[in-house]
Amino acid sequence: MVGRALSAGSDLVGQYGVGNALERGVDILNDRKQGMSPEWRKEWEDAFEIAQNEAKEHFFRCPRCKHYVCEADWNEQDNLCVECAPRENVELTAIRAERMVDEMRDKAENANVFKGNIERRQTLCPECGKPSGEGKFCNNCGAPLTLTKCPNCGNKVSIGTRFCGECGTKLN
Repeated sequence: MVGRALSAGSDLVGQYGVGNALERGVDILNDRKQGMSPEWRKEWEDAFEIAQNEAKEHFFRCPRCKHYVCEADWNEQDNLCVECAPRENVELTAIRAERMVDEMRDKAENANVFKGNIERRQTLCPECGKPSGEGKFCNNCGAPLTLTKCPNCGNKVSIGTRFCGECGTKLN
């Protein structure tokens, strides 16, 4: 009799795997009751029935799918479980987030990304011919590395250049 009551209680909890666990628990409890007095069994059955009734208050039965769900999975506005009637604000937020991710992926796929090779160049000092570093003066000999002006057109040219790139004037 207790086994039937416990099986009925497991049906109450629903089909979310909890019912199977409860039935396994029933088998364990039945094994523990072996050898107990009839008075003890009666007290246990009464206590279990009270516990079942207390648990029923925390679950709702969906009239559409007939599943029992807890308060977190119950849509009070529509009086259905959230599987049958999802909460609109939750669904709308999820759809917006999904759309935003899709748009970000589209933008990333269509973005123009540089794929060429970048060459690293070294500046050689016009005085000593050694790599000069990245400052305004050579790290080895201290010669200035600033650009000079073409005497003809005023275009800035690097030191050591033989001809102006703008006007073609021969430089010293």
